[in-house]
Amino acid sequence: MAVDVAYDGAAAAEHLAVHDYDVLVLDRDLPAVHGDEICRDLASSGARTRILMLTAAAAVPDRVAGLGLGADDYLPKPFDFSELVARVQALGRRSRPPVPPVLRRAGIEMDTHRRQASRDGRHLALSAKEYAVLEVLLRADGAPVSAESLLEQAWDENPDPFTTVIRVTIRRLRAKLGDPPCIHTLTPSTVTGDLALLNRLVANLIENTVKYNHAFDITTHDGCLTVRNTGPRVPPDQVSGLFEPFRRLPNRTRAATAVDNGAGLGL
Repeated sequence: MAVDVAYDGAAAAEHLAVHDYDVLVLDRDLPAVHGDEICRDLASSGARTRILMLTAAAAVPDRVAGLGLGADDYLPKPFDFSELVARVQALGRRSRPPVPPVLRRAGIEMDTHRRQASRDGRHLALSAKEYAVLEVLLRADGAPVSAESLLEQAWDENPDPFTTVIRVTIRRLRAKLGDPPCIHTLTPSTVTGDLALLNRLVANLIENTVKYNHAFDITTHDGCLTVRNTGPRVPPDQVSGLFEPFRRLPNRTRAATAVDNGAGLGL
């Protein structure tokens, strides 16, 4: 389970506008934007995110008021951490479409309750991230899963989108799964002639554009679909760098001394 943290209501609202979370653990007394307002807005939006209020307001009227705002669960302070984890996991199961407790595909069996996986009866010793990636792929049930989706579901919000961590994790996971290969990287030649698969890939492109860009437009002409980012996402003096090999924009979340060389578009 990947976790993002916001320290005030304004940051929480920004996170919720961008990410489709399974569970929100919400303190009522947040600065900037009150937790009650966050809860009310999220519940009224129809989002699938389940809300757990975690607060010092423990009186019965406070609990009734919190649940009335749209919270799915209410846990007063002080609390036992194991109970918090159990409640979050229970809400997470309710926020997703029901799936069997054991996921099966291509000889792979994953027991999501015991967090164990095997292939053809052979136990798989997986790291936490390898397990998370495999679970995302199994839940997709054969549908394409983008790198962006893997980052969102198996990592927190901080990994650089140009990172090689997904490629490295997939390579290690393939080695542990063994033959015959069951994880395939899609290329344009892979989807040629498969209209349904191509439609899913295009839909994924549009979904990511809508989710990660605040300003964009989508147009069609003579059967050609164009998705264009119209927001000031790249500083003008750095646009040319996108077309150079092994180039990417500095990541503002890292220290100024961090090394920023890496794989770019290289067009």
